[in-house]
Amino acid sequence: APIPLVEVDDDSKFSVNPEAREILEGLRGKVCVVSVAGLYRTGKSSLVNFLLDADAGFTVGPTVRRCTRGIWFWGSPRRAKLPSGEPCWVVVLDTEGLGGLEADQHYDTRIFSLATLLCSTLVYNSLGSIDEGAISNLSFVANLSQHIRVSDDGGDGDLDAHEYHKFFPSFVWVVRDFALDLVDDYGTAISADDYLERALATQVGFDPATTERNRVRHCMMTAFFTERKCFPLVRPLLDESKLQEIDKV
Repeated sequence: APIPLVEVDDDSKFSVNPEAREILEGLRGKVCVVSVAGLYRTGKSSLVNFLLDADAGFTVGPTVRRCTRGIWFWGSPRRAKLPSGEPCWVVVLDTEGLGGLEADQHYDTRIFSLATLLCSTLVYNSLGSIDEGAISNLSFVANLSQHIRVSDDGGDGDLDAHEYHKFFPSFVWVVRDFALDLVDDYGTAISADDYLERALATQVGFDPATTERNRVRHCMMTAFFTERKCFPLVRPLLDESKLQEIDKV
């Protein structure tokens, strides 16, 4: 069953759940951690359930109320094998949705920073397409360095911004309800990864909005997440009423 890993009190202070810590401390061998993050009410938890192949896993629902608070993980880590054949544990984290009605950007950045530092693969879940709006929703990424302090020798010194990628996980952008053709301007087929890289390319313009989105693109491509992949997923059901009960379908 899901267990809270990072709990949040009424004052937005974070604490580690002792039960979760005990479970994780009991793991022996290599551990691969996958964090799933994204805007609230976009189906993050249902994606986690799909990854875990769990019929009754993390709570999902059709309302505008968030279903996840803080950071949770599946209480029974799964066994898997690395490409080398070496066995490992897989821990999947479900994070609180970003942009919730009761949250602010500072809070979102703290949640996202923790989710990023705790994992080896960060899955970012979004809907529709990777357009300017989707890039704007990641504006807090440009401020991650204000919430993370790292050093290359274990000391107290801070790293330059371009060194952060050494400590950051690989980034996987999952685009849900994707309905576009993966082709370039000339109609030539492109891969999903090419689609992501084109979306993250610097845009022409000097107005404040374009400048801010380009700052996010720069942080995504060169400062933080230098290993990136994209997986577009089509809408699983056409019937809107059934989508509201996707965890039961």
